[in-house]
Amino acid sequence: MRKRRRFLEALAVGAAGVAGCLTDDQPSTTTETGTETTATTTESVESRLADRFDTVVDMQDLHGIDGTASTRIDGALQKRAGDDTVFYFPKGRYRIGSVLFEDVSNFGFVGDDATFVLDQPGRHVYMGFRRVEDVLFRGFKADNSADNMAAWLDFKTVGGTNVIKDYTVTDFDDVEGRTHGFTLMIEGGDTSLTVENVDLSKGVTTPLRRSSSARRTSSTRNGSPAR
Repeated sequence: MRKRRRFLEALAVGAAGVAGCLTDDQPSTTTETGTETTATTTESVESRLADRFDTVVDMQDLHGIDGTASTRIDGALQKRAGDDTVFYFPKGRYRIGSVLFEDVSNFGFVGDDATFVLDQPGRHVYMGFRRVEDVLFRGFKADNSADNMAAWLDFKTVGGTNVIKDYTVTDFDDVEGRTHGFTLMIEGGDTSLTVENVDLSKGVTTPLRRSSSARRTSSTRNGSPAR
C-alpha cells in the first residue's frame, strides 16, 4: 500500500485542521434576490480538495447520478476508488446498497449536506473500510427510515491520520435485535482516528435501544474497537 503523507504538514492531530476542506466558517454572501448563499462554490471546494488528493470525483458529474437518489451509486464508487482519491457529494440524496473499500490510502468522502439513502434491507454494512490509511469522511447523513432497514458504517484503519466528522444517522430503523450506527477499529501504534460531531441518537426505535445511542466527540490513537 502506498503511504501518502503530503497533507500532514498542514494537519494537526484533530479535526480542526483537515487540510482546509469544507471548513465550518465559510463567509456568506447575499444574491440580488436576497437569498443567502455561501461563497464556497463547487469549483472552489473541488480546488481545495485537489490540494490534497490527486483525483477529485464530483458524483453529480457522473452519468445517471443527479442527487435525487434515482439510481444506486455502488458501481460508480467501486470503479473509481483508489489511493489519493476523494469523492465529493454536492447537496442531494444518493442511493446506496453495500460497498467495500480495501487497502487504500489518502482516500476520502466529503459531502455538502449530502444524504445516503440506504437501499438494502436488513442488518448489514452499507459502507465498509478495511486496512485503510489516511481517510477523510465528512459531511453525511444516513437515511435509515425504510422498512426493515438497519445499515451501518464499518471503519477499520491500520495507519495514518484518519477523520470522521459531521455524520448523522437520521430517522428510525425497525429491525429487531442488536444494531450499530457504525463500528470502528484501529491498528498500529502510530495510527490515529478523530471522531467529531457524530449523532446516532435517532437511529433506534425503543427506549432500551435509545439509551445505547450516542453523540460522540473523541480522538483515539491505537485504541480498542469502538461501537
